[in-house]
Amino acid sequence: MGGIPWGPIWTIQSVFINFSGGSSIIDQNIDKNQSSSKVKTEDSLIYPNMKQIKESIKALYKHLSPESVRSFSSSISPRQISVTPKDDSIIATHQLASLIVRHFMLPDGSILVNFRKKLESAGLVELTSENEYLVEINAQYKDRYRDILAILAHEITHVFLYRAELFFPNQYDNEILTDTTSVYLGVGWLGLNAFRLTETRESDNSGNEYVRYQEQRLGYLTPEEFGYVLGKRSIIFKEKVNSYIKGSAAKYAFQRGLQRAKMEYQCAPLKSCGLFKRILYQYHQKRFIAMVDAGNLKGTTRSFDGYQFEISEEIKVIFECPVCSQKLRLPIKKNIVAQCNTCKTSLNCIT
Repeated sequence: MGGIPWGPIWTIQSVFINFSGGSSIIDQNIDKNQSSSKVKTEDSLIYPNMKQIKESIKALYKHLSPESVRSFSSSISPRQISVTPKDDSIIATHQLASLIVRHFMLPDGSILVNFRKKLESAGLVELTSENEYLVEINAQYKDRYRDILAILAHEITHVFLYRAELFFPNQYDNEILTDTTSVYLGVGWLGLNAFRLTETRESDNSGNEYVRYQEQRLGYLTPEEFGYVLGKRSIIFKEKVNSYIKGSAAKYAFQRGLQRAKMEYQCAPLKSCGLFKRILYQYHQKRFIAMVDAGNLKGTTRSFDGYQFEISEEIKVIFECPVCSQKLRLPIKKNIVAQCNTCKTSLNCIT
């Protein structure tokens, strides 16, 4: 089986702040020839892989079973991965790889981690049926343990998914699956820790000073997407992971992702949606019922923010499970506890 490469995916966004006045320049690699209607929205730039992420989490519950997913209720902790400057980098890297292998409950076997110059990607793993774990890491990361841990987490997750026979047809989707799995099963916060934002003061040819912010990250998920998946994990497992994250930029990305994950538990028809969303849901429902009563509209659907109504034999509301994103269909005007068949989560709903 061929090796699976990972990164490095370095996204560099620079913001220049001119201390002498004038306009700030924001370099985001956007095609200046695009019309404003074609430029991506901020949400799609920050969360471009949400569809694949949700499909990945759903696939974990379907393929591994809810019981298997919940067996990863404890993340690798910072205490477990502590490395001192005196530690030999090769020995320390092997110990860290072994720790991640044990976390995934993979079979005991020989682990070989090699630092190789001129490796085109950040990391590479060889997938075989033997109990051997062969990982190569770009030599530029040799003494950067924060990056080493992120690379090991991703590459060993590839091994876990290979052994579980869980994969998507598309290679890019598989990479999103790998990053998502690593986070959701307790090692991917190491990937978010590889994200940092550096600030440097520079001068142009005219002597004008400005500040350059440079963003560096590893992985296929954006920092906020890492934060989103980590947030979903922290909610379902009631895990406090904020102290695991180092660096203000990574902490901010986690908080943004966590807030987005929490919002999914505040959508109608969930009982916890809040008064305003409950009133708006009831208004939309009454409008839809009135439309159905006015004519034969079997098969009609109407979509709103977070849910939709459909008419078949009866009117039902369709919405996503906030845990695994499985579509749920429930009859309207019920005060019920619904159970998701995919992740087995019980949800209090007022439909």
